[in-house]
Amino acid sequence: MLSAEKNCFAQPVLRPSARRPGLFGLLRAWQARVEERAQLRAMPEFLLKDMGVSHESAQREAAKPFWLA
Repeated sequence: MLSAEKNCFAQPVLRPSARRPGLFGLLRAWQARVEERAQLRAMPEFLLKDMGVSHESAQREAAKPFWLA
């Protein structure tokens, strides 16, 4: 009986979303990009400078469509 219990934990059970992103993973990634780019667009100049990002490059990244990484 002990060996049977040991075997059931030999391989971790992965949810489908952990194996590959699928449609919901893709939608979550797109939504995250939309939110991050909106935050980047609204970020003040002094914070961009603190991160070492120019205003132009931040605006260029924020202007990308959500489906482009």
